[in-house]
Amino acid sequence: MGGEVPPAQSEVIKALSRSMNTNFLLDGANALHKLGLTNQIPMKQVYLTDKQINTISIGKVAIDFRKVSPKKLSGSNNRVGIYLSAIEYLGKNEAAQENIKNKVANILNKDIAEELKLASVNRSALVRQVVDEIVTMVA
Repeated sequence: MGGEVPPAQSEVIKALSRSMNTNFLLDGANALHKLGLTNQIPMKQVYLTDKQINTISIGKVAIDFRKVSPKKLSGSNNRVGIYLSAIEYLGKNEAAQENIKNKVANILNKDIAEELKLASVNRSALVRQVVDEIVTMVA
């Protein structure tokens, strides 16, 4: 008794991005989980975007979209946006903890670290500071 297999969430997001001419970025809670920085599984799949988009369902999974300023989407068009989203979500107290910075530094290589530094330019002073410290740890 096979049913239709829904498309992969990542493929749906890519198709939406192309058709709507916009970028999407995992929100902070989902970014932390995807990067392995937390074991907590977010209750909702949430993507940040600069457009107003209604919730969509893929099979039994609902995907919510949260409209944010374009600055919060810096890095969304490459592989580093997810790191920026996670760092920003953690906030001042957690993002600055050495164990968090070490975990992020350990999963980066020099090329990605440099991309991360360039993409962080439009982010808050806190995010830029944490990214600078992480990049120093990778170098």
